Amino acid sequence: MDEKLFTGEKTVNGIHSGSPYELKYDPRKDIKGEYSIQVRYGLMSGLDPSRALIFSLQALGADLISRDFVMRELPWSMNVTGEQERIDIQKMRDNLNASIQAMAQAIPQMATQGADPSDIVMKMAEVIKERQKGTSIEDAVSEIFAPPPPPEAAPQAAPGEVVPPVEQSPVPTAPGEAAPGAPTPQAPPNLQAILGQLAG
Repeated sequence: MDEKLFTGEKTVNGIHSGSPYELKYDPRKDIKGEYSIQVRYGLMSGLDPSRALIFSLQALGADLISRDFVMRELPWSMNVTGEQERIDIQKMRDNLNASIQAMAQAIPQMATQGADPSDIVMKMAEVIKERQKGTSIEDAVSEIFAPPPPPEAAPQAAPGEVVPPVEQSPVPTAPGEAAPGAPTPQAPPNLQAILGQLAG
């Protein structure tokens, strides 16, 4: 009927996999006597929603089908690709939150071992403040836990130019320890060697 009676170019709007689409067609040119149809009932046909969900989860757990296939067979329309991206982002954010929580649980152990956890405490407080402002967890962590900038390279001398040597601060030493570069004191003589010389 569309080809024989309702001729002329037409516009069709719809939603496929959660995304809207629009196409134009001419029945006489695009149908052109092709009246066959294909019917696909789907994985969950004939099952009520609860049994269909249980069946699909069991098949998914047995590695008979993929999650992408199950999402496309659900009885409602959705953008499968976009939903998979959102699920992956959600999982990575959960892992990032779990890492920060594990870092907070390690603070008492650091304090008991004599380490200074103040830097981690301050950074975690900054992350909380950024989250209160509406900043996403990944942006807050990447900004606050960013590594410090690398040290500046020593100046290189131009041809014929002499660069003064960089003064190095003395390395602190523990009590009773010799400073680097100082002559090593000789060990005291062995008592058994002295007694051996006297006996000779």
